[in-house]
Amino acid sequence: MPLPSIFIWKESPLIEEGERHFTVYAMTQDGTMLVLAEMHSLIYAKHLLGLNSKQQHELYNNHYPEGWVLVDLTELNDDQLDTHPEFTAALDRWDRAVLGRGEVVAESSNQGT
Repeated sequence: MPLPSIFIWKESPLIEEGERHFTVYAMTQDGTMLVLAEMHSLIYAKHLLGLNSKQQHELYNNHYPEGWVLVDLTELNDDQLDTHPEFTAALDRWDRAVLGRGEVVAESSNQGT
């Protein structure tokens, strides 16, 4: 049986007062939002979400103690995200859960540089 996925993605960058920033997410394939953060640097966001570091791995292990795999979707544009079947299924699960309770497990406002 394949390991469950944890999807890492970003929204299209916003420009405010001349600064670009991203909202980045880590969401499980079962639709649980584990991390939501706003960053000025995509490189630091990848580090914070554990793509090139061990950060957040304990949180991920707590959700999936039998193992997991990170799926880096940060380079996909909105149209590509909309056509990624596993990601869109997880996002649909999250949308349904939010209508019921709207819970985010961890949130960070670390700006990164």
